[in-house]
Amino acid sequence: DMAEVHRVVIVDNGADPRVGDLVPQSWSGFVKVLRLERNTGSAGGFAHGIEAASRDHGPCLIWLLDDDNLPRDDTLKIMLD
Repeated sequence: DMAEVHRVVIVDNGADPRVGDLVPQSWSGFVKVLRLERNTGSAGGFAHGIEAASRDHGPCLIWLLDDDNLPRDDTLKIMLD
């Protein structure tokens, strides 16, 4: 249920093509893309994402995913419940 999600932070960890180029303009108020010029590994990407989400949005719940994760369709609902 996206009504529970207020913001998405995507860390572009030096990807080619740039992830920001793949995010539709219509999502700009909901999705923030943080571009890193080089790949800092998953731990580095997670650290930058956590810092950005915490700085921009104060106390919040953060769901970390890497590019090789494939959660079930109902995972967010289960976590929020």
